[in-house]
Amino acid sequence: MAKLSTIVAGAVDPRIEGYPLFNMYGGDFNSQGATSLNLDSQFQVVSAPWGAVATTTVTQQYGMMGDPMFAYSNPGADAGVTNSVMTTQTLSHYGSFTQSLHQNDQYPQALFGSVSATGAQRFNQFISGAGTKGVLGGKLVNHVMPEGMRPRRNFSMHHNTFYESPGLTRLDTIIDSFALNTKSISRTKTVGIGSVGYNENTKTLVTIHSANSTACTATKFVSTVNLNTCASLAEFFAAATVTEFEITMQTADGQNYSDKVVVVGDNGWVGISYRNSNSLYASTYDLSGGNGAVVHFTSVNGTTSYGVSQGAAYYTKMNLTWDGKWAAAYTPYYYYGCGMLCHIFSTEDPRRCVHALQTSASGGGAMLPIGKSGFVWLNGSNTDSAAVTHCSWDFGLTNRTSHTSSTVYTHSSLGITSTLPGIANNANLSASQNFKTGITGIHYSTSYPRFMTVNYWPTNGRITYEGGTL
Repeated sequence: MAKLSTIVAGAVDPRIEGYPLFNMYGGDFNSQGATSLNLDSQFQVVSAPWGAVATTTVTQQYGMMGDPMFAYSNPGADAGVTNSVMTTQTLSHYGSFTQSLHQNDQYPQALFGSVSATGAQRFNQFISGAGTKGVLGGKLVNHVMPEGMRPRRNFSMHHNTFYESPGLTRLDTIIDSFALNTKSISRTKTVGIGSVGYNENTKTLVTIHSANSTACTATKFVSTVNLNTCASLAEFFAAATVTEFEITMQTADGQNYSDKVVVVGDNGWVGISYRNSNSLYASTYDLSGGNGAVVHFTSVNGTTSYGVSQGAAYYTKMNLTWDGKWAAAYTPYYYYGCGMLCHIFSTEDPRRCVHALQTSASGGGAMLPIGKSGFVWLNGSNTDSAAVTHCSWDFGLTNRTSHTSSTVYTHSSLGITSTLPGIANNANLSASQNFKTGITGIHYSTSYPRFMTVNYWPTNGRITYEGGTL
């Protein structure tokens, strides 16, 4: 596999992508067919690869895209049903994931498939294989990336071994590995497979291991070599200095031993978000010099326990804004991927943290980056002769480094120009102020839309990903 070992000084990094695109598809997949659209950050159509209309029941789903997902005679029993609400599916049902908040992570592929910049879809059977984070060494790294970049190499950790795999569908295939014990000081806490985050701006990797309690060991590796461009894992770790910290979580439960989102800040503070039963917790730890100071944030609370303990595919997801300045750690509010519990950290100083809560108990949806500095939550509930609803926030005007809780900072929401609402540190973003309808383009009556990230966001009209596989 080709790896980018150097970036020419002054040259544009070939990994830089344009502003985010997302795919929206839906219809009743019966008498009215379906439509697939790639939309940009202004919800304008970039590509529309297929659409179908019929007036009688079509059992073979048109054979769309030549993908088996759309060719089964009974998609509701196998894959991709888009004509029912997300409240009754079993855990192994594809419909529970193609519609759910579990679908999209910060990696270019969605959990169960991918969409090209031209809109071509491909669905994979990740649920039964080694593609989910938490299975066969698949604890993927949470990346803080430079502007316009997403992780293009696939690193994971299992207990005390760090791995590289050729792709998200092949995490059980190991092309390189490194034994962390050869670099760490003690590493006695080994419950679960651990959690790990990396900041490319500072070339800092942080691993978190639990002791079957709130006690954890955080190990910081600061290298002179970039993990995402190194020739081998041995090269990265050989150039790294190591420091270990003993830290304490707010709560402990089987879910958080192996399912923490780790956001490594530019300033040495590390934000950690983790689920315990019905709630999503967050804390930030000072790993910059050694004093181990901690800021505990308010938990975001849901109604049911649906974390990694219920299945590997339910791990807590993370997305990064296009400019790399804000990281959102999120998990569903309710069964199957409905609603959202979310902590959003500044990557420059993770002591700056706000929360988002969506209390939808049906329909599913997605959390995706939008524009330069924003996130959008898309609702998968039945459109029922209306437009798709969404909730979005733009952090382009938000202070990223001050974190005094008594200070209110300005942020803006997409589509609002007359007012710039304030948000205090450790406070909830307003859902009602930012909640809107207006995205159209799929079937106008019964339709439960799905949303997927696009595996390459074109720059200056380019469609193919010119950065290659790193």
